[in-house]
Amino acid sequence: MDITATWRVLIVSAIENYDLVKNAMNQWALEAVHCSSLQEARGLLPDSTFSLIFCEETLVDGTYREVLNISGKALKTRVVVISPMSHVEEIYLEAMDAGAFEMIASPCRVSDVQWVVIRAIQEESRHVGRRARSL
Repeated sequence: MDITATWRVLIVSAIENYDLVKNAMNQWALEAVHCSSLQEARGLLPDSTFSLIFCEETLVDGTYREVLNISGKALKTRVVVISPMSHVEEIYLEAMDAGAFEMIASPCRVSDVQWVVIRAIQEESRHVGRRARSL
């Protein structure tokens, strides 16, 4: 069973990181949706189902914390914070404590995005396997 067949990914980011994140996920054929502001993200969340959300640390009208708060209502959503390289160490623990799945540095690297996607797929696969065994 292909667990990524129904996965949608929201990328709340500037165009540069959006293009890189989207291209890094090509091998999985995941549907990528882009928005560039908290207001746009609010329009999509929590009603839409996204398996992964890549979100810039700072948006034009808010921060990743607000996206975490909005997406927290969706059980399967994993939020990945994209932070400027100079801030990663500084806010990593804060982001993890707030409920982020992972944090990667900006500008994004294809290998970092793919590593996060693979981790999310593995986590979901384990979850699906446990659920199937309990039936």
